[in-house]
Amino acid sequence: MTESTRIRLPCNRDGTVTKKLLGDSSLYIIVNKSEDGRVVECFGASTDGLRAELDGLCGLISIALQGGGHAEVFRRIVKFLRFRRYPPEGNIGQACSVSDALAQALEESVKDKQLGETDEGV
Repeated sequence: MTESTRIRLPCNRDGTVTKKLLGDSSLYIIVNKSEDGRVVECFGASTDGLRAELDGLCGLISIALQGGGHAEVFRRIVKFLRFRRYPPEGNIGQACSVSDALAQALEESVKDKQLGETDEGV
């Protein structure tokens, strides 16, 4: 088994903050990109007790994205997390769960570039 090399990130990175509603909670998801425009990490904050779950998922996503095979890894992460439903669930027009909110923020940060058929911007 070969060990992948984690991407070294610069001290300053471009990123976006996305606010997602989940029931009565507000989730703030920060998605940072590398110098070449690839999503390489995410962080989260919450207005209530969802912070631990959000932190755990963001940490795992960041490690996976920095480990190599980026384009396929990114698509698989978003596909796996999207539309997952579990408490607390959002209302109509909101995220279905913390996982779904993360997938939405990742999708929005790349505006479908990384989810398409090409590897541009991945």
